[in-house]
Amino acid sequence: LPISSLSSGAVRGEIRDIPDFWLTALGRNEAFEQFLEEADIDALKSLIDVRCVDFEDMTGFRLEFEFAPNAHFSNSVLTKSYVVPNLLEANGQPELEKIEGCEINWTNPNDCLVKRAVKKRQKAKRGKHAGQTRVVTKLEPVPSFFHFFKSIKLPNDDDDDDDDD
Repeated sequence: LPISSLSSGAVRGEIRDIPDFWLTALGRNEAFEQFLEEADIDALKSLIDVRCVDFEDMTGFRLEFEFAPNAHFSNSVLTKSYVVPNLLEANGQPELEKIEGCEINWTNPNDCLVKRAVKKRQKAKRGKHAGQTRVVTKLEPVPSFFHFFKSIKLPNDDDDDDDDD
């Protein structure tokens, strides 16, 4: 069979649109498989490309996750950047200076993949409402692959305690 007959998305002999390719790739990658949750699957089915882009000055790189339109968030690309100022130095270990994620624009902030609305009953202990019960809704974090896109604060060398004095 010619390659063009294998996929309706074939262009110039290339196979396009392998169903759930990136979802499957992430699920089989040891670094990511532990972070995938059942609730993430629908959104990850919209993942159409993953790229690593070097900074122009070669002081780090950015991971770009490109998504087709989906019901969970409006971003077309989610990013995570890693600043490594000595990335090209021949001697020594590269030192990670900064990890910067991106903000995810959830379609419904109260029903996103990283937080869940939980209703709790609270009983007033004092005051004029003592003994009355009210329902309070709180957003609590839940495990999700999408926590990957949060920025991570790294400890600075300045924060280290010097015990040499």
